[in-house]
Amino acid sequence: MPLMPIEKLQPLMVLSEELRDKTGRLLAVKGTVLTKKHFLIFKTWGIKEVAIIDEKRNVPKENFTPDEVMGQITTTIEELKPLFCHTNLEHPFIIELIRLAAQKKVMNNGA
Repeated sequence: MPLMPIEKLQPLMVLSEELRDKTGRLLAVKGTVLTKKHFLIFKTWGIKEVAIIDEKRNVPKENFTPDEVMGQITTTIEELKPLFCHTNLEHPFIIELIRLAAQKKVMNNGA
């Protein structure tokens, strides 16, 4: 997988492998869709470059802007919440689980 310097990353690029700092602390899991917040975290922890999925696989089939994709993720989160109705929707783990499920669904074009 191509390694890309942090300075060249763009929002919506996808990590091709998990990212750990020098001590082994997990910073991001494989498949994370990157945002500007991630870039700040990477710089803070001294990460110089990350492995990303080839851009041809990173782009949704339609041409969406980052705001449209984030809107789709937000909408998909609301659609997925009923599937988690027997859990504590306020728990950080459940919030992250739903966010990741929505992100994956949107990036796979609803599949």
